[in-house]
Formats: sequence, C-alpha cells, structure tokens
Amino acid sequence: MSEASGFTGGFLVGGGNAEFDSICTDSREAGPGVLFVALRGERTDGYDYIPQAAKVGCRCVVAERIDSSLPGEITALIVPDSQRALLDIARGYRERVSCRRVGITGSVGKTTTKEYISAVLAERYMTHKTAGNYNSLIGMPLTLVETPAGTEVSVLEMAMSALGEIEQMSRLARPDIAVITNIGTSHMEMLGSREKIMKAKFEILAGLAEGGALILNGDEPLMLSYSPKPEGTLYVALKNRRADYYAHNIRQCGEGTEFDLTENHNKRTVRDIRIPALGNHNVYAALLAWAVGSVTGLCEDEIRRGLMKYRGAEMRQKIFELCGITIIEDCYNASPESMRAAIDVLVSLGEGGGRTVALLGDMLELGKNTEMYHKSTGAYAAECGVDILFTLGSLARFIAAGALAAGMSDENIFVNIDENTYSATAAELAGVLREGDILLVKASRAIRAERVIGCLSDILVTRSI
Repeated sequence: MSEASGFTGGFLVGGGNAEFDSICTDSREAGPGVLFVALRGERTDGYDYIPQAAKVGCRCVVAERIDSSLPGEITALIVPDSQRALLDIARGYRERVSCRRVGITGSVGKTTTKEYISAVLAERYMTHKTAGNYNSLIGMPLTLVETPAGTEVSVLEMAMSALGEIEQMSRLARPDIAVITNIGTSHMEMLGSREKIMKAKFEILAGLAEGGALILNGDEPLMLSYSPKPEGTLYVALKNRRADYYAHNIRQCGEGTEFDLTENHNKRTVRDIRIPALGNHNVYAALLAWAVGSVTGLCEDEIRRGLMKYRGAEMRQKIFELCGITIIEDCYNASPESMRAAIDVLVSLGEGGGRTVALLGDMLELGKNTEMYHKSTGAYAAECGVDILFTLGSLARFIAAGALAAGMSDENIFVNIDENTYSATAAELAGVLREGDILLVKASRAIRAERVIGCLSDILVTRSI
C-alpha cells in the first residue's frame, strides 16, 4: 500500500503493512490480496460497500473519506478522487512492465479486432489483452495493472461515452501502435454528428508514442481527410485499391472466409488468406491484425497462423446448430453498421438453400435520427432478400416499417414492441422456424436478446423429445 500511496499522493490510515496483488472496483470481486477501489457513482457510492469487501477478506481499500464505519482490519488509502487514484496506480504499474502496447478504438469492431490482433501477435510474443469489456476509464486501468511480468505486447481496447475519455486512456496507456476500426453512428445521441465521433476516436493520438504507428480504415472518407496524422499512417481497405493493405477476391469457404491481399507499399500480393469467421467486417479486422503483425515484425506464416487461431468473444457472431436450425447469436451490441454486417452474414449462409430469418431488436444511443436508422436497417434486410423478419422492442418496430416499405411481405414480418417478452417471442419464432432455416438474433446489449435463444432452445428441445 505504501507504493500505491506514492503513486497517488494519498495518505494511509489503518492496519499499516497490508499488501495486494490485484485490484477491483466491485466489492463482489474483493478478497484476500485484492485492493478494492471505492468509486463514487451517480447512483451508488463504493464507500458503502467497504464492510462487504472486508467480510470476504479484503484488507486494502482506496477511498475518498474515512469514518467510524471503516472496519478496523482495513488499511485505507485516502485520496481526493478515487477515479483519479485508479488512473495514477495504473500509471505506476504500467512503468513496471516494459512492453509494446497496441491501442484499439472505433465505433464498432473493437473487440473483434482486439481478438484478431492478439491471436496474431501471440504467434511470436508473450501477449496480454483486454479481458471481456474492460475497455472504459475504469476497465482499461485494471487491464494495465493486471499485465503480467514478462509481457512483450499488450493489446488494449478503448471505448468511450463522452469526449475526452479516449484521450485520458491513451495518455495513460502510451500505445506504440494505434488502431481506429471505423467511424460509425454509435453515441450519436451524445455527440451529435459523425464528425464529433471521429474527433473522439482520434483522441487516441494524444498518447501515441513518438514514432508510433497509426492504422486506419481506408474506406472511411472521414479518416482519409482527418488532419494532422502521423507520417507513415497505414490504411486497410476492401474498396480503396490504393490502401496499403487492400483485400480482394473475398469468398466464403464453409464456415470461414478466404481473400487475397495486395500490399501496395510493398508491391506484392498474398493469395488465399483464411480466417475462421464470416463477413466483410471480419476481413477488416483481419486486415488490421495483418498490418499490426507486419509493423511488429512478424512474417507472413506467423500472421496466417495467428489469424486462424482467432476465436470470437462471447455473444459476437456465435454460429451453432439447434435442432436443425442454424443460429447466429450476435447479441453483444448493435449499431446500423453492425446490423448490416450481421445481415450480410445471414444472407451469405442462406445461399446454401435455407430460409433466412432475422430477429432484430432496438439499437440505442442513435440520437435524433433513431427512427431513420432503424427504418434503413429494415430496408436493408428487405433489399438483401431476408425471408422473414421478427422485431423486438419499441424502437425496432421502425425496422419492421422500413422492411415493409422496401417490399417485404407483411405476412413475413412479426412485431413485438415489448423487449421483455422473451418467451412469447421465442414461441412465435418456434411456430415459424423449420429445419434448415438460418436465424440471426441481434440487438443492443440492453435488450438481452440472447434470452430469446434460451427460451427458443427449451421449446425446440422439448418438441423434439
């Protein structure tokens, strides 16, 4: 604790020599050897949970005050701001592990890109990566603290909810390589325009190490026009033939994808690169991983092997079979861009002959154009030839309206405006689905659309007994 006191400038109260080897901000994760940082939130105050942490063996806490409720066995580091103290402790721990760091941000695709990059880099380097969704001003510092000794490359995901947050994370992490996946419409409600979203994403440059590399999506005009950018910025693309890494001849191969890659800056073409996932969004992520691998010195064979070791994160394009029906579970989050990508995967799987069925739920935080974005998603589903559409949630009814306006038959559209009726929606799906169908389930995380899959599974399994 004395070292943490030095990092933060705070003062110690209580038991004296207590030590810790990990950090948490949730008292349910506290225990012996864990430092509990009591954060003050909008609705709760972490200070109130210190007794609960002490009951499970926690002996070290960071807090903004001290009173008679503090358990006697606790050593407390008292600071003016617990959130700032967490950042200061993480900065101190960052200096302990000398490794290269890759920072990743963007509107969609951050986690998928992190997984591809980590898989590639792990072919040569001891690699550590952001766990789960630890990509916020709270989660990313915890990732830094948990970086094991001996790590050679750390891959850090950076998300945001407001301007300035990615700048803070970038200055904390000091990445050697910065990756921006795209500029979408997520957070439009808070930031108001794609230009402001772009500004927020480019905050990752604030902490980029001198001489560090920036890797961007070369199909995004906003990124191409952004200035200033580091000299030697690299671009990946599926449309822009002049990009440094240009993917073409993309084709589905079973449950994977193959493509060719032209490296314009090296004047060479690499044939038959394979990834174990479907959809152009996965090709973008693989291209970014290829670029990071090249920048960090990996050879072609190492990058190829790493790409094939990619495994998707939980609830992100998980494809499996349930009683003769192919399920695409993609329930982690949703934006207009990721909805279209998921619909593309659904349609590509349907080329084998099965009917395509989409259960699409609300997309949140899209601002004043929410209705338009939902309607355009429905129109896209209809234009792509999706056979049957189910919607879940009050906003998703506009997806149905967009599909109907674009020509989908009314008898193939099912609307449920109550996002909490998982069992009813599953029963309705079960009445329509038949063996050989392909079902996509996608919505914003708050809708919890994966619960429909759970209910559907119970119905189908019971039916088959």
